[in-house]
Amino acid sequence: MLDDSKTLSIFDPNRVEELKEALYDFLSKIKIDSKEDGTISLEDVYTAQRLFIDGVFDGLADDIHWFVILKARQLGITTISLALDIFWISYFPGLQGAIVTDTDGNKEKIRLLITRMLESLPRSHSIPVVAHNRVGLVLKNGSSLDYLVAGTRKNGGLGRSRAYNFLHATECSSWGDQEGLESLQKSLAAKYPARLYVFESTARGYNMFHTMWEEAKADALVKKAIFIGWWAKEEYAYYPERSLKERELFEHYSKAPLSDEEQELIDYVKKNYAFDVSMNQLAWYRHEKDPAGEAD
Repeated sequence: MLDDSKTLSIFDPNRVEELKEALYDFLSKIKIDSKEDGTISLEDVYTAQRLFIDGVFDGLADDIHWFVILKARQLGITTISLALDIFWISYFPGLQGAIVTDTDGNKEKIRLLITRMLESLPRSHSIPVVAHNRVGLVLKNGSSLDYLVAGTRKNGGLGRSRAYNFLHATECSSWGDQEGLESLQKSLAAKYPARLYVFESTARGYNMFHTMWEEAKADALVKKAIFIGWWAKEEYAYYPERSLKERELFEHYSKAPLSDEEQELIDYVKKNYAFDVSMNQLAWYRHEKDPAGEAD
């Protein structure tokens, strides 16, 4: 169980670094079932996951509590944000929160992942649970999470007759209900000190999530827009020393010199995100984008 003597019953922007250290300690105790590596600890986060944590906590230090995360696919952002969900409602008692997914299937996947995380915690970090079922999670400290489904079609009922001071919304670009989204946003507390709202999704064109992203950029004193590209995941690269197949792929897709477009994109990432895209990553990118090698 989290040490009550070290928790902050009221959120304090001046103590965000202390809060961040507590989160990383918490992550080191959580285990998940990874697609590629089996059962692993969250102690060693991906670069993409670290960028998510840094972005959120940098915002919190400025007393910003509303985050819109635009991400590439398969970066582990949903996983790390679920761990943050558990940590946050454990750390701050009495939070009334929700996790909102696009479909019932994804809601059930998230519930099972949260169950796995809770069960993996050692006794020193275990969290007393009053109830956990398909409807939601209730902790002994009075915090709770509702499991909600936005749906991919209009229904208008999302967030109706509810009030929240914590929210994690995932794959928002697949939501089909603008009225429901507006209803949900109106249900969110505006002044509660420990409030936290995370909307994370991949892009799917010009839709309500695109509008949400643009609004977050425009309202930078209250909201924070965080972009995390494919280049932020270490596995998206070919390293010749790892295997014969990766050596073949690297040699094949790294032969051509940088195109003007590639150089422009690499320069853009360096300038805007202080990240150096390596040739190992570029080889992977070329393979994914044009496996036949037909483009210039």
